[in-house]
Amino acid sequence: MIKIIQDAGHGGVDPGAQAFGVQEKVWCLEASTYLNNRLNSLGLYSTETRSKDITLDSISRTNLVKESGATICLSHHFNAFNGFARGVETIYPLRSTNVLATKIAHGIRDTSGFPLRRVFQRKGANGDWYFMHRLTAPVETIIIEYGFLDNKTDFQKLERKEFRKSLYEAVVKVICTHFQVRYRYGTYDNGYDEMNIIKLKEGLSTKRKTVEKYEISEDIPGYMTASDAKYQRNHATIVKTGVYYIFHKSEGMINVTATKGVPGSWIQPPNNETTRKTTSKTKIRIIGNVQIVGVNHAAILMDRPDRLKAKNMGTIAKDKIIPIAGSVKGKNNPYGYWEVIYEGKRLYISGQFGRRV
Repeated sequence: MIKIIQDAGHGGVDPGAQAFGVQEKVWCLEASTYLNNRLNSLGLYSTETRSKDITLDSISRTNLVKESGATICLSHHFNAFNGFARGVETIYPLRSTNVLATKIAHGIRDTSGFPLRRVFQRKGANGDWYFMHRLTAPVETIIIEYGFLDNKTDFQKLERKEFRKSLYEAVVKVICTHFQVRYRYGTYDNGYDEMNIIKLKEGLSTKRKTVEKYEISEDIPGYMTASDAKYQRNHATIVKTGVYYIFHKSEGMINVTATKGVPGSWIQPPNNETTRKTTSKTKIRIIGNVQIVGVNHAAILMDRPDRLKAKNMGTIAKDKIIPIAGSVKGKNNPYGYWEVIYEGKRLYISGQFGRRV
């Protein structure tokens, strides 16, 4: 059996990094607890160096790792530097390859939208620079830095608990994939695990139950969590046109799946209904979606593909996803323009402010 130990960085008298009223140790424990519960629920063996806010010196902490019988240690952290640095980092020991550390970093990057700052190892005078690497051999200890507490851009996302949980879940998925363990989407304090408990209580495993279906008439964005779908953030995939089973409903959002009984992607029903209405009303063929990027707050919607002569038709907020009918060269912009469909109208945004998703 694969054994993994979760290490919640800092703790007790050691708060770790501090910024915007948050102590790093609190979120480190949150991450450790989440990974521990989710991995155990998926059939792996996981334990923790600490399960509450206690002080662990370097010797006590590393001894717990070495004596756990684990082959992998995930040490959870949130970074801080100068207020400007941002993004995801993973650090692996000199005795290991970068394979798993890279997979974890990519998983967090793809889910968060944060830049990947670096995947690295660091040598000191006596071997590894970090004691968590130097003193835990032969365990492969990977230090995970989910983002920068003291960077305003990172923090604005990290301060939302649902967002942090989506990052932890991304690591869960990476671990399952890496060790070839069947991954089932879920979350620690609601979602798949709770649903299984409910099913057992109701005896649904022995009774047939009609599964509701949902039709999607145009390709729309799919998300990892109901919260992400609700706020249209951390876009994860595209849900193609077709008829799907409804796996779960939460916060007004729907989890649709092509395989009965297996979780799929979360969608926002109003998006789908808007797409249906737009397609029917305007007869504009939707070829995909773009996400608004490269702006501080919002991108300007224009009535024609010419930013010098166009009329301002409104704005669309950063990170929002909007259907497109295509792209055109237009005038006065070397990046061209996206032809977007907004409230049933064909409008345009500058090419550099839209990214295909």
